Amino acid sequence: MKIAETRYDDLFVNGVHVTNYVAKGQNPVAVSRVCDFVRKEEGDKAVILIIDDFFDRKESSENIAWFFDTDFEFLNDPSIKQIVVGGRRQYDLTMRLLLAGIPREKVLSVDNDVKPAELVDLNGIEKVFVLHDIYTTHFAQSIQKKLGERIEAGELDVSDSAKSYIESYRNTFKDKKPSGNDEEVKLALGKGKTIEVLYPEFCCLFGDSSNMKYLRASLPEAEFKYTPFTERPYFADHDVDLVYLGAMTERKQEMVVEKLKEYKDRIVTLRDAGKAFLFTSNAVELLGDYIENEDGSRIDCLGLYSFSAKRQMMNRLNSLVRGHFGVNEIVGFKTQFTVATDVAEELSFIKVDKGMGMSKESSLEGIHDKNLFATYLVGPFLALNPEFTTVFMREVLGIKG
Repeated sequence: MKIAETRYDDLFVNGVHVTNYVAKGQNPVAVSRVCDFVRKEEGDKAVILIIDDFFDRKESSENIAWFFDTDFEFLNDPSIKQIVVGGRRQYDLTMRLLLAGIPREKVLSVDNDVKPAELVDLNGIEKVFVLHDIYTTHFAQSIQKKLGERIEAGELDVSDSAKSYIESYRNTFKDKKPSGNDEEVKLALGKGKTIEVLYPEFCCLFGDSSNMKYLRASLPEAEFKYTPFTERPYFADHDVDLVYLGAMTERKQEMVVEKLKEYKDRIVTLRDAGKAFLFTSNAVELLGDYIENEDGSRIDCLGLYSFSAKRQMMNRLNSLVRGHFGVNEIVGFKTQFTVATDVAEELSFIKVDKGMGMSKESSLEGIHDKNLFATYLVGPFLALNPEFTTVFMREVLGIKG
């Protein structure tokens, strides 16, 4: 069977395969399968990723939550010696690769779709895979042609200009360690903090599980408790520093809210004691009075705050959002089947200046009460807002250093 060259095209030059392989953007299952295929191929490999959505670039409006639903962990393999990311989303995708556990020294990125061909060190490489979006095939073909020319000419080392770029890149993007003695460093990395992640097996839509991957990478000394739905929450019997709940399906919402009703008083006690909570995406709705279905029936929620949500299952709302929490700019994406009424303004989290708040008519978004934070924003939220996350870790979780 002949596969269309726009989907799969292999160039073999002087014993090296340069293979263009479509990895359809905004489709985490498709891209995950391609990454798994690359991992299983024999030989030492290099990978180039140009998987931005080409048509979103004018406004740079692409919702990148799908990056975080994709199993880039497949690329964390000893046989993959180098990964080069190209395109405007270079830093977002690089961060995702680092959260997948891929060593920083293996990863390079550049804000260009053809330039990656110059950054691959071809010494000892048997196969180069160029994974591209369906709308970046022309860039992949240019990369394949350039790599073929380098291999044929024996130019396995990168050029002097590429070496200069790589050196500058490595100096700019390197791990920074906290200062202080051993104990101070451990405290700055989260020692003594306990963070509970509720129901991670299904409260993980829209890449929300990477909120905790990001936090865990920032606080490797903290203790993370992952509580499955079948178990009693850790916070029910122990003090914790943070409880996190992420996005879920509507059916799972109903299951989760019924379970959490048993622990409502404990949630209130911990909140009033200054313990932190973070609810993202439709988890925010569980804190209100009720969720109304299209047929008028209602799902009673925890009733911690006076607001409600209304489902419109045939009308998904998508929105880019920019706003502020104090002096901190907040960005993110919304993708939801519900609109909600506002909480009292003094309890709102984000003042929106672009995009929608709790509803299309609102400029208020989310809930902020003591150290409880709730927002519809996905992205994932913490990863897209590093300045807020720094404030959250220092001022809310009490991380020093």
